[in-house]
Amino acid sequence: MRGFSKLLEGIVKYNLFDKKHTLFQLKLYGENPDPLSLMFSCMDSRVVSTKFTNSDLGDNYIVKNAGNFVPYPDDLEQIANTTTAAGALELTCVRQKIRHVVVAGHSDCKAMRLLYDLRKQMDAKTGSPLELWIKKNGWRTIEKFQYLKEENSFTGPVPFMQESENTKFKITIDPGQQFNIVDKLSQVNCIQQLENIAAYPFLKERLSQNDLLLHAFWYDIHSGNVFLLSRERQRFVEVNERSYFGLMQEVKNRASAKILSES
Repeated sequence: MRGFSKLLEGIVKYNLFDKKHTLFQLKLYGENPDPLSLMFSCMDSRVVSTKFTNSDLGDNYIVKNAGNFVPYPDDLEQIANTTTAAGALELTCVRQKIRHVVVAGHSDCKAMRLLYDLRKQMDAKTGSPLELWIKKNGWRTIEKFQYLKEENSFTGPVPFMQESENTKFKITIDPGQQFNIVDKLSQVNCIQQLENIAAYPFLKERLSQNDLLLHAFWYDIHSGNVFLLSRERQRFVEVNERSYFGLMQEVKNRASAKILSES
């Protein structure tokens, strides 16, 4: 019973040391609610996005699942009935006008390992609940993954959001060759979820006006380093003291850019 006893002991310690401060934070949040983002994250127990972003209580809405997937809205009614993604996006981006949506992937992802192992069986209609989830939501990632080839050292570039000249971009995956092939797949998957989110019809207007911004974080559990997708630099960039101001300027540029309507 060690696992459950640790949970109960944690509650006792919370009561003794943290409850008072937490209630104070909750009171402040109740008086001035100002959540910063909606974050889609993997359910891996090692990945705690509030830790590596040093977030306070009330800063972020968080949706977790195996593989940090945001299902593509090809059948919005079915998605709304079977997953939390559509409802979470409506609640935060439409009803509460959250400005930032973040997808957070990570290294050594068991869901991405399974997706890699299933990559040649994506059309199969049978499998375990997890396998069916991975195949249903991962096949678009596998299509993009095909751009990583031996002749380009498995770096791409990989095209995303090609439907419009205003939104399309290409990303080189792991140009420094720091990560294994499954981690590369994880990075592709992380970016693919941005493309999926951008396809939700009730987000189109805010996205077209840059009133809603989509971001991708990628967390390396071995080094503790966090990377942000940079569309300008066409790769994931490690977030640190040296890169912070440049990355923030990129975000500000995106937020202030006027997207011209297509004729």
